[in-house]
Amino acid sequence: MNKKIKHIGLLAILLSVLGMAISYSIPQGFWFSLVMGVSTSLFGVGLAVIVVNYVITSSDKKSASEPLLKLIAPNIKTLHNELFIEHLHDQLGKDQMESLIGIYEKHKRNPRAFSPEQRDKLYEAISLKKNELNNTYDALQEQFRELTMLLGWSFDSKITSIAFSARLSMATFQASSWDDEDSTKLNVIETYLDIEGETGTLFSRLCEHLGLKESDWQES
Repeated sequence: MNKKIKHIGLLAILLSVLGMAISYSIPQGFWFSLVMGVSTSLFGVGLAVIVVNYVITSSDKKSASEPLLKLIAPNIKTLHNELFIEHLHDQLGKDQMESLIGIYEKHKRNPRAFSPEQRDKLYEAISLKKNELNNTYDALQEQFRELTMLLGWSFDSKITSIAFSARLSMATFQASSWDDEDSTKLNVIETYLDIEGETGTLFSRLCEHLGLKESDWQES
């Protein structure tokens, strides 16, 4: 919401309340009716200014966000379906993959909960898709940058915070040395899994906050 317009609306409401309070000290008659009439009008104007400005602002952001969702959606789906679910199913098997994810979540997303053998398998699986992951991360980094510039902190601080966290995780993943050291494996596994969770959560919350269903932003 535009701060100046918001302040004007709030000032009008404040003056209306003050006018109503003063009117109670005025005897019934012309001046009482005048003060009450002006106060009531100010209250209506102030409330209308705030409501209308909020609706317009939300509508503008929603309209601007829908095309951005269409750009983000394919990359989110690629990341989740092809580079996470399908790939880990192929490399580890469905049961082992679900078991590893369960371990990760149970231990507060700490990759040290995995055994050395499990870390090796995950690291090897992730490294096979390193180039595809980096390409997708590059695209999402740019799109999330546009998203945070468009929405800002005032729109939904949680969405903006997740966008920044996801970008940091992607940058950390891309800075990995891939030297097969245990610390590197832990870093790669942690950021890979964190990015999966962060991007999915961000996209779901954004759709929910904008009141959009899949059919609203999907290409027909």
